[in-house]
Amino acid sequence: KPVTVFASGLCCSAAYHICSQATEIVADPFALIGSIGVMMSGSVQEAPDSNGDRAVHVVSSNAPDKRVDLSTDEGQAKVREMIDGIEEVFLSDVARGRKVPVSTVKRDFGRGGTKSARQAKEAGMIDRVEAGGLAAVLQRLSKPARSATPRRAAAANELAQIRAKSL
Repeated sequence: KPVTVFASGLCCSAAYHICSQATEIVADPFALIGSIGVMMSGSVQEAPDSNGDRAVHVVSSNAPDKRVDLSTDEGQAKVREMIDGIEEVFLSDVARGRKVPVSTVKRDFGRGGTKSARQAKEAGMIDRVEAGGLAAVLQRLSKPARSATPRRAAAANELAQIRAKSL
């Protein structure tokens, strides 16, 4: 079934990931679209806390990557390797949903940043900018669709004539 998504405000990151699978993405002119990528945050204790305590993590011998030290280049590289794997799936899903190559997503879809609705439309991230908002989208979608084929149109006309005669 055709699915239309209407984006207002922010349609970013996981929200855009989900929306990218819709048949049509429509956005309010003031919407921000994108933030495609994966991020992970952590904290590093620089000094003892107010009680004079400092957290120390010890991991088992066979799990050295369980709690990497985010303050080191090596620790950040381990985390980046993990989130790059997640990002591959993210980019692939968006590309499939938008029917473009992954290279287009990487190059044109904001590189982790966001785009205005108009910019997102120009990049192919969305299909339409709807100035009338959600009400306009609902009105457009509620109009009966035209018959897909001449045969169906003929059958619909014939049925309408039969109904008219029986009244």
